[in-house]
Amino acid sequence: MTKYCTKADYGSDGFTDGKTVLDLEDDVANVMWGGKWRMPTVGEWQELFDNCERTWRDDYGCEMKSKINGNSIFLPAGGVCSGDRWNWTGTYCFYWSSSLRTDKPCYSLSVKITENRQSVANDASRYFGYLGRPVHE
Repeated sequence: MTKYCTKADYGSDGFTDGKTVLDLEDDVANVMWGGKWRMPTVGEWQELFDNCERTWRDDYGCEMKSKINGNSIFLPAGGVCSGDRWNWTGTYCFYWSSSLRTDKPCYSLSVKITENRQSVANDASRYFGYLGRPVHE
């Protein structure tokens, strides 16, 4: 690895940079839309889960409704793209965060939501095709 590497064993010629959150230049939301758009950190995903009621909807996704102000967002259950196929569409919401694993730098941290549960800080190989849900500051 030549960027986002916290362990010399993974780095090219022992390279490390200690980065654990994407730089804006590498953040797909910021690259696509610029300004103050970016991907949320795993901590921000956790904050969303802590402050919202989750409801699985029949239109294949999850509604997160704020306990504070009643605002809501819909997170489609887009599944995951692996190779040239999408798997688990309609049953799993997989979303990227901008946070990276420190102990295994080849993995990023993600969110997984199903009808029955939600979890934050799942690890996934960086090449998986998960959905992105940008935030704006």
